[in-house]
Amino acid sequence: MPLSEETRKFQTSLADYCRDNTYREVPGVNSDRAKQYRRLVFNGVKSALNSAYPIAKETLGKERWDEFVTEFFARYPSSSPQLWKMPRGLYEFAVESRYAEMMGLPYLNDLLLFEWIEIEMFMRPDSEIAPYRACQDVLNEHLVLNPDFQVVQLSYPVFKLKGADLLDKRGNYFLLVYRSASTQKVWFSELSPFVVAVLELLKDDPLTGHDVVEAALAFIGSSDETGAKEALQQLVSDEIILGALDE
Repeated sequence: MPLSEETRKFQTSLADYCRDNTYREVPGVNSDRAKQYRRLVFNGVKSALNSAYPIAKETLGKERWDEFVTEFFARYPSSSPQLWKMPRGLYEFAVESRYAEMMGLPYLNDLLLFEWIEIEMFMRPDSEIAPYRACQDVLNEHLVLNPDFQVVQLSYPVFKLKGADLLDKRGNYFLLVYRSASTQKVWFSELSPFVVAVLELLKDDPLTGHDVVEAALAFIGSSDETGAKEALQQLVSDEIILGALDE
């Protein structure tokens, strides 16, 4: 049965109170109990954000982190009923409200994105993968790429530096985020031009390792065939390339 307009209004008032801590009287709701309910809801949200963004929390310090979380909870509407997706809103809120500028932390958006993307990759539904087996001759077999990856462009190397060490490191950084097919653990790897080319070549169709090396070297304008073969083998070891197509 649909909710009455009056019931919907009362629910909205209680939800607004939980967000901004400005009490609106709701018939039949004891104010002391409402405070306890608000405390439980806020603590649940804060706990989820603390778990999602441990590095950002450490970087900001308790006072600024608590202020950031409180502002987010009061002002930013949740876009999903799923609790695990809620922390993404903190990143979106930071971008839209220009929190990085206000705090004098130009790398904050990148740091939040870096921490969020790990959660998003871990929770990502399994992709369809072509049948494959372990590589025996990486150069002469058709290679199958791990489809559970994402390339993230960052302006600061938040994946290897922290705090003040980042301030003079603005640039263009490309990070590979992928999930291991065997352990489901999420890994990060800074991308070289060669690996970018390999990902582009293999994302649609399996190619032989020899064809991949040849095309990738041509793409980046390099003649380092030995280094390219070693890098290709490392991609297999890291499960970025899962194996050879089981034909």
